[in-house]
Amino acid sequence: MNARDTIRDALWSVSADDRDTWIRMGMALKTEFGDSAFDIWDNWSRQAESYRAPDARAAWRSFKPRASGITIASLYYAASQNGWTGSAPARARRTKEEVRLSEARRQAELQRRAALAENAARRAKEMIFRAQMGFHPYLSRKGFPEAQGLVLNGNLLIPMRSSSEIVGLQSISESGDKRFLKDSVVKGANYRIGRGAVKWFCEGYATALSIQAALDMMRRTRDEIVVCFSASNLEHIARRGLVIADHDLHSCYGCKRRFDAPFGATECVHCGSDKIAPPAGEKSARATRLPYWLPPEYGDANDYHNLHGSPALAAALRDTLSRLHRKGGRINA
Repeated sequence: MNARDTIRDALWSVSADDRDTWIRMGMALKTEFGDSAFDIWDNWSRQAESYRAPDARAAWRSFKPRASGITIASLYYAASQNGWTGSAPARARRTKEEVRLSEARRQAELQRRAALAENAARRAKEMIFRAQMGFHPYLSRKGFPEAQGLVLNGNLLIPMRSSSEIVGLQSISESGDKRFLKDSVVKGANYRIGRGAVKWFCEGYATALSIQAALDMMRRTRDEIVVCFSASNLEHIARRGLVIADHDLHSCYGCKRRFDAPFGATECVHCGSDKIAPPAGEKSARATRLPYWLPPEYGDANDYHNLHGSPALAAALRDTLSRLHRKGGRINA
């Protein structure tokens, strides 16, 4: 197996759903192979439900080879963290000068990102200031026609905070297309509903609204709901609380298809390959080592709410609370 085949094999063990990981994998490939690696990255990117070809091409053009300090080693590390057991091709030792230049580039990139993040935070605050409270088609479609949110130019805005400071925002169009404001700091950012001792961590805003409706039925009006925006960010943020995870699909990097199966499945239901990546939502929920619940069928808690009603979701949350002592154990509907 040549280097490209090894890299392709490793890459398909990593989920493309998390934007930060998606970007890092692209940077690693472009640093190693230049523009000739775009097809490898683009084909892998298509497993993500949020994939859009124009976005992928634009992101690839923005990558600056070697400027970020991200190398192909980042890809191999991510793959190993997701169960890949292959080995990276041997690489020549770098000279002291190469190490020094690499560190200088890394520091310069960190400064560049910090400046971009500061500008993104400023733009987010300006947009939030200009936004008006109002109804939005996305909220209606998600089962909350009476709910209002910050609306600007037809988009629903979800402020993103870190240490109480606004660092960016998520924009949701009328069709449900979700985008982060360019250069927003996503890792560690969250949106909170309420303030309380008991915290419920979830990925999306609509999911949080469904959790809030269920908690209201349970008369738990002082609980806190934390929107983490992605599975990997949930894993990064969630501490001392309960997790409501999304029921995602497994990914096969043999036939490049997605499928539903119990967590811990060892082979693809389509091609029988053992080269599969576990569902992101449950994988991250397990990694938090907190009690968690996820719907019994594919989807998130908002889908479950709309399909079965708030009483059913409330019953599931009540069951989650009753099993609080079971750290990390799967809690079924």
